[in-house]
Amino acid sequence: MRLIFILPLLITISASGQTIFSGALFPEMAMSYSKNEWMVAMKFQSENRLFDRHLSERWKLNTEQTDFQSFLGYKLSPRVSISLGHQFRFASDKNNSHRSIEQISFVQDGIRIRVGHRIRFDQTYLTNTTLFRYRYRLSLEIPLNGYSLDPTEFYVLFQDEQILSFEANKWDLENRIHGAIGYVFVNSFKLQTGIDYRTDRYFTEGFRHRLWWKSGLFIKL
Repeated sequence: MRLIFILPLLITISASGQTIFSGALFPEMAMSYSKNEWMVAMKFQSENRLFDRHLSERWKLNTEQTDFQSFLGYKLSPRVSISLGHQFRFASDKNNSHRSIEQISFVQDGIRIRVGHRIRFDQTYLTNTTLFRYRYRLSLEIPLNGYSLDPTEFYVLFQDEQILSFEANKWDLENRIHGAIGYVFVNSFKLQTGIDYRTDRYFTEGFRHRLWWKSGLFIKL
């Protein structure tokens, strides 16, 4: 076994040459505006690789890809909403792509815990093929002060997402686990930071571990 220390976490992974491990910084920013039942949103996110044990120069900051997303949503009820979206990705290898997104979201409020469910379908249009993905994400948001999340308070967020993908007669599976701590400045402005751990290529060569330090700013207009 081999031990790797990165971004204050200890990760134990197989030393097999078939296993790939990398770490990255992942900043994001999202802005949204709602009027009655309608919502529009824009999001920016960027993957900046910091470490890759399979490269000769393992530690090097390099921007791998930058995404710009836009969404149009409609609230079916106070707890259920649907959205259509588009993403354009700038890739460092020049293989830029477009993606269409369809999703439905559900929210459940419990005692001190806000539970979110998101079902998403997306299609990524590449040069010679189209990648189809089917996704389910479970979210738990827990205020650290009292029973509800109010301004000038901290909260923790836990998420787990499973992604089944299909491309050119090839299936694959990806799992994303995310844990973060956030702070609400006002009802329309919050900041959160945490660790995002992803594994994929379960059914193809080169099983991957990816560990990202993810920080985001979220604004409601």
